[in-house]
Amino acid sequence: MLFIPAGGPCPPARTPYEQRVCTLVQAWDAGQPAFTLHTSGSTGPPKPVALPRGQLEASARLTGHTFGLRPGQTALCCLSIDYIAGLMMLVRARVLKLHLLVAEPTASPLAAPGLPPIDFVALVPMQLQQALHEPAARARLAALHTGLLGGAGLPPALESELRTSLLPLFLTYGMTETASHVAIRPLGGPSQSDFFELLEGIEAATDGRGCLRVRGAVTGGHWLQTNDVVGFQGPRHFELLGRADAVINSGGVKIHPEAIERAASQVLADSGLAVRVLAAALPDARLGQQLVLLLETAPLADEAVFLEKLSDKLTRYQRPRRLFYLDAFAETATGKPDRRATVQKIRP
Repeated sequence: MLFIPAGGPCPPARTPYEQRVCTLVQAWDAGQPAFTLHTSGSTGPPKPVALPRGQLEASARLTGHTFGLRPGQTALCCLSIDYIAGLMMLVRARVLKLHLLVAEPTASPLAAPGLPPIDFVALVPMQLQQALHEPAARARLAALHTGLLGGAGLPPALESELRTSLLPLFLTYGMTETASHVAIRPLGGPSQSDFFELLEGIEAATDGRGCLRVRGAVTGGHWLQTNDVVGFQGPRHFELLGRADAVINSGGVKIHPEAIERAASQVLADSGLAVRVLAAALPDARLGQQLVLLLETAPLADEAVFLEKLSDKLTRYQRPRRLFYLDAFAETATGKPDRRATVQKIRP
């Protein structure tokens, strides 16, 4: 594991990954004016995005202000530096004068033997799920100042577990173009919420489709239009409803697949199954598109029971017409399910 002291130089690299980390840190320290990253590919083909230094620094300072991070605290970077979540851990450490531990991404970074106490970390749900079931890792979670969670959908079973915890964890909303998060949602303790709260200095509005647009120093002061459909509760809090470009039009009824996926995941979780699901559309001669549900598992032994329980959570227009079982979903480079590529697997 690489240790970079606050404001200090990168030590000699021992692996190719550590060398790439040190190259980025040195570029930042040298004043490089912009950094080019690729989007994760979860909403379309990955594309390069050049982020000016000022936006990255503004994002780092916003995170530090939001969570009260202090110079001399220790952060752990265990997400890929090829994407915004990992790069921003490096930038935050330099801007906020944090000590930085860097580990190559694994499923259980918090269980690494000899890992010193850490104050700040960003994880994906899979890493958090693993940590909750490893005593040493869970103890490190409990001792955190702040933990950020993002990069993939939050499984209902995991969210339910976090609701009863006092872990200082926050689900983040953001993207490469916003230089990481612009809104957060507390996951545990008395402040737990189902709504994201915009960070200080972030302006927001919606377009005619109900899709969010944001503006702030992290966007260079320009409005950034998203395809995320949201519902606001007051001027600073919103619920994420789904992607406008993923909406399924079945017989004239518009369906957000994310709502179906949340309901199906909850039914499966209630039965003790941690199974990934995707709602998708197939061509239909009568309806235009028919809603189907893809499950990353072997066929369910009690499929009829599952469908009955799922139907209780959905309107009749939201109920999938067919189930498909797959050994594995196609994934993006960051491990998120690739909806388009996965649907291709079931087409004749």
